[in-house]
Amino acid sequence: MDATTPSQRYAAGVARGDWRDDPAQHAALAELDRIHEAIVDSAQDGWLDRLSAFWKKPEPVKGLYFWGGVGRGKTFLVDLFYDGLPIEQKYRTHFHRFMRGIHERLREHQGQSDPLAKIAQEWRSRLRVLVLDEFFVTDIGDAMLLARLLERLFAEGVTLVTTSNTAVENLYLNGLQRDSFLPAIA
Repeated sequence: MDATTPSQRYAAGVARGDWRDDPAQHAALAELDRIHEAIVDSAQDGWLDRLSAFWKKPEPVKGLYFWGGVGRGKTFLVDLFYDGLPIEQKYRTHFHRFMRGIHERLREHQGQSDPLAKIAQEWRSRLRVLVLDEFFVTDIGDAMLLARLLERLFAEGVTLVTTSNTAVENLYLNGLQRDSFLPAIA
């Protein structure tokens, strides 16, 4: 599997003429490189390490909330990052599809105590990196659900990389119980 950094993949595409260099994207590429390198450095190599990964949480890698205007290349850069990760425990999806999946999983765990903890533990066994495209929250139910779920995923060592058209300080702005949501996106 290809383990090139996002910057290396980006530069190769520029050199081939696949796209033009945009200096405004270099800072984002540097952050994506940081995450990529931290994940690669902490990847489990030996069979004993892979076996122990079932009960040992990986070291958390600080993720990225990547925002900007429409058409600035956020999704493109995140795809370069995702495609270059040399691990299988990764998942990339659109935010709304992710939320639909969460609601389905909650229905499956209905009546159980702390279903979000169970979902986070299930994902941790098969997920190291979660990439969500077009993160946006307007609903109080989703905000509270996300706050608890993200907290659980981070505690399980999952790294989140997300794109959004909204600055983090404006996310769920003026929403009910916003203060309860803020720690999850800090």
